Amino acid sequence: MDLSAIGIALSMSKHLAALVCGIAAYCWVRRDRDDPDNWRRLAAESLLFCLMTAYSIAFALRPFGLLFDARFILLPIAMIFSGPLVATIVFLFGLGIRIYLGGVAVYSGPAIAIMTFAASLWWWRRFNGTGKSPTLYDLFWIGVLTTLIRPLGWLFLPWTEEILTAVFKAWLALMVVNPLAIMAFGSLILWDERVRETDREDRDDEARFQTVIDNLPLFLAIRSLDGTLSLLNRRYQDLFGPEVMGFVGRPHPEFRAYLMPPEYEAMAREDEAKLLQTGQPVSRYLLDIDMRGQERSLCLITFGIHDADHVLRGIGTIGVDLTELREREKQTVLLEAELMQTAKMEAISQLSRGVAHDFNNLLVGIIGFAGFLRDDLADQPPIRRHAERILTICERAKSLVQQIETFGGAERIERQPIDMHDVLNEARDVLRSRLPPTTELAFDLGDDFACLIANDDQMSRLIVNLCINASDALNGGPGRVTVRLTFVTITPDVIEARFAPRPTRRVSGTPPLASDLICVEVRDTGSGMDQATLAQMMEPFFTTKGRREGTGLGLWIVDGIMHAYRGYYVVDSEVGAGTTFALYLPRESEMQPDSPAPATPEATRPANASGAERVLVVDDQQDVLDVFAIGLQRVGFETSAFSDPLGALEAFRLKPEFWDVVVTDQLMPGMRGTELLARLRQLRPGLRTIVCSGFAEFASDAPTAMEHVDLALAKPIEPAVLAGHIRALLDGEVSA
Repeated sequence: MDLSAIGIALSMSKHLAALVCGIAAYCWVRRDRDDPDNWRRLAAESLLFCLMTAYSIAFALRPFGLLFDARFILLPIAMIFSGPLVATIVFLFGLGIRIYLGGVAVYSGPAIAIMTFAASLWWWRRFNGTGKSPTLYDLFWIGVLTTLIRPLGWLFLPWTEEILTAVFKAWLALMVVNPLAIMAFGSLILWDERVRETDREDRDDEARFQTVIDNLPLFLAIRSLDGTLSLLNRRYQDLFGPEVMGFVGRPHPEFRAYLMPPEYEAMAREDEAKLLQTGQPVSRYLLDIDMRGQERSLCLITFGIHDADHVLRGIGTIGVDLTELREREKQTVLLEAELMQTAKMEAISQLSRGVAHDFNNLLVGIIGFAGFLRDDLADQPPIRRHAERILTICERAKSLVQQIETFGGAERIERQPIDMHDVLNEARDVLRSRLPPTTELAFDLGDDFACLIANDDQMSRLIVNLCINASDALNGGPGRVTVRLTFVTITPDVIEARFAPRPTRRVSGTPPLASDLICVEVRDTGSGMDQATLAQMMEPFFTTKGRREGTGLGLWIVDGIMHAYRGYYVVDSEVGAGTTFALYLPRESEMQPDSPAPATPEATRPANASGAERVLVVDDQQDVLDVFAIGLQRVGFETSAFSDPLGALEAFRLKPEFWDVVVTDQLMPGMRGTELLARLRQLRPGLRTIVCSGFAEFASDAPTAMEHVDLALAKPIEPAVLAGHIRALLDGEVSA
């Protein structure tokens, strides 16, 4: 053997290189420590340690083997980093080879291996419970421990002075070499573990970061300083599809052009310039913009991305999606508008109902006393005609009151089967005298019978009102107003074509499928309406006319009438393109054109009814009280009149059997009419009762809503008609 310094250095280098390569291969095998196929890794680790052990024994550096015996370095390393199973395999493998080789150390070598294995196992059990990785300090002390117990194995050597001297010198050297060698080889493994742990932590951090940004309820885009888009979070993919992620790695302006409206490019460049100039984040609001076919509202925050040295490395943009918040704000505004609209309508309703009630009481007096004059002046025709004119005017006033009641939501207006052809022809005759000569009026009615249950006067006023509004939209210039009558059966296609919401359309509702409707369209060639006007057109008191030209109630009445008839309306209008107002009313297809109209309650009562029964009349309006009392007395009834319900109750209590019928008003100071009748019925069960009210909805609901009322009549009512109802009630024609 070459004992020169160069030879020793080359031999040591070759030996160490082989061991380092073996340790490197061991590190590579251990890269998948969490692999479920654990037995494969353990087998590979065992094989590597066995090969290194065999190499150390086969190519020992003699006479330097005692100074550097890799077997007793590899065994603690196998125990520390791979565990008892691999260490046991390596121990048995080395032990077998050593026994097989024999020689002077045939007993001491196995003894040292056993003690080294035992010391390593003791250290492993003690250290394994801590859950920590070994440090260089730990490796040093395991090297010291295994070296300290080494002389115990040498006790099996032949006891000669030469051997003992060599062993003692070798032991002193091993106290330095073994700990340092274990530290050196162990540090390679620890370094590899640390590298792999760092890589795993980096991957975990990246995965956590990606998970966080993907689950943010925000849009996040990051781009480098050269303009390359480097990151998009999943919010973009969820809203705009997976194709949007294909822009990662491409120039950011391409992504902006794909997703944002064209005008945003200039704003984005302005925000980036401001960011680079000030270094502070820049905010911008984009409300209700079109992003790839979706209307979104965003708050965009552009900010810089810096490294640890505060050097700008990229630019990020966070988009806070305000779409739902904006929708809630819009809904809140609409709700507030609806509440305000409801409050206005309720105020108008209460006002109109009060006016109608008082006006009905006035009409009772006017009609009653005018009727008395007409009857008493039969021999004076000129004066009698004046009374008849008063009654005729009162009939027109009754129609006016019915229109006022429409404001209050009353549904008392008489309805009967009518043909819309007749209504539209009547409206055409009225419109010819009311529209300016510059307005061309055209009617397209067809020939099919268009029957519905309605009030012909109300329908006529409705059409006339819409046509006058259409003519006003021409602003005094030449134009055309077309009225068209058609029939519609509701299908999904019809709903999509006629009732689907659009920016230039206002729809009151959607009719049910398969329903048959009469459609009356009023179309003009005027200036049309913008969206703001279209949204407010049905509000009470809203008008685009001058202060002295309109009240703003016409279209609101149209809205109320259509709701009362359970109909629908659709308004299509665009600035410069005219307006089409379409009314959809339920069609009565089973009614015949010549079917007689149902008789009104007044028509079923004899005009010359009379009687001698005793009637108690109660009303706080003196004129109404006098008209009813005088009118009933003129046809033979014996009447007692009271303007105070409490006085009437006291008089009735004295002689409950005296009166046959009680006629009372509903709203009176001190007591309502229904309460009065309940008390009278307690005194005399079976008493015939009638309520006459100026509130139309009270009259229509009374027969089913009030227990002690036999008959409910709506004012104004003529005394002769009231007498007919009393006669019918007493004769049993009206069930109690």
